[in-house]
Amino acid sequence: FRELELRYSEMSKVARERQASLRALQLRHAELEARNRTLTRIVNEAGLKDAGAKAEKAAAELDAALEATTAYKHKPPDGWPAELQYTNQLLWDDIPGEKHFLRDRIADYASVRRPCRLKIVVIKNKKHPCCGERGLYAAEDLPQGLALLDYAGKVSIVDDQEHDTNKSSFILNLFKDEEAGVFVDIDAAQCGNEARFVNDYHGTGADRPNAQFWPYFDPVTGEKRMAIKTIAPVPSGSEILVDYGGSYFEKDSEADS
Repeated sequence: FRELELRYSEMSKVARERQASLRALQLRHAELEARNRTLTRIVNEAGLKDAGAKAEKAAAELDAALEATTAYKHKPPDGWPAELQYTNQLLWDDIPGEKHFLRDRIADYASVRRPCRLKIVVIKNKKHPCCGERGLYAAEDLPQGLALLDYAGKVSIVDDQEHDTNKSSFILNLFKDEEAGVFVDIDAAQCGNEARFVNDYHGTGADRPNAQFWPYFDPVTGEKRMAIKTIAPVPSGSEILVDYGGSYFEKDSEADS
């Protein structure tokens, strides 16, 4: 009988501990519910209740508006299963933003091979309009018609807003559909490659540019890119110069530079 009393006492103790834990969980649950109600009220008051759904709807409408003017749909090869999506690219759409650093971490930028040698030089010629700044120069003789490298930077998309090309001196337009109000730009203000140092030929003493911005489609992925391509022979040691376009130098211009 004594053993039964001891076992009952132990079981009662365990039961009390479980009840205490349950009460603690119930209190925590009540706190979380109260916090959830508060956050829901704040979201509703801020008009963000359906922000996600609205963003998805706006993206779908934008996709439909562009469908008539862009031929971006991948054509799968014969025999490709109809129920599978076809793509030539690595799609990071479903990866959370905080893990996108892996895209750069697993890349090997040292493996990038330029078709020719280029060098970045600080311009010391006082007659040059970019004196004191940097320019891109040929480190070997470059033939005419050579694609040197892609213009790289952060992609920015403007839709249903005024397209401001003056927000950065390094913006290059990649795509535009004025009727749909969509502009896709490359901005090399904060990041990029050697191409961001290509200067305009005006005032440099050159009669004409020896290179140009050249839009093309990647032969492997089909992705649209913008490259710098020579339109005249460039001797070693000469600066690579393009024509930014007259609108680049206009104050508060709305045209693409």
